[in-house]
Amino acid sequence: MAALVYVVGSCYLADKFKAKWQFVCGLSGLGCILFIAVTTVTNKTTQYVLTIFAFGTIYGCSPLVKTWVSDVIPQPAAKRAIAIALINSIGNASSIYATWLWPKTDAPRYIAGFATTTSWLGILCVSSVIFAWLFKKYPIEKVNHAEAIAVDLRGRSGEGENRA
Repeated sequence: MAALVYVVGSCYLADKFKAKWQFVCGLSGLGCILFIAVTTVTNKTTQYVLTIFAFGTIYGCSPLVKTWVSDVIPQPAAKRAIAIALINSIGNASSIYATWLWPKTDAPRYIAGFATTTSWLGILCVSSVIFAWLFKKYPIEKVNHAEAIAVDLRGRSGEGENRA
């Protein structure tokens, strides 16, 4: 339920305020803080509640990162598709490496797992700021996506004219 609230709330607000990278940075920064708190508290109930809210930030970041990438990577569509595929592959690989990060022998603290998750969120937080700065410094040419897709479907725009 916490993840649903994070996803719907953050995506709605990011679209409303047209501020995806700020929400990515905020959520990942909040997740970092919450995961640090999870590893430092000793009360099991507090740790459980913090874990719920901490993992919710990960679910909130995922759609924001993917839609931000779609917004900032220009045409061709293949470039965007490869970037989104890379993001998905890193996320899906977590089901492979998680078995080593969260072994039963580390219970109940799971320091390696929480430290790795905290590090990933910290990297995401810092990277979103750096990339936002780079995108502002080196702006992309805004493309009308409907027009670009139509051109892709017709082939190269000049090919039809050369035949006539």
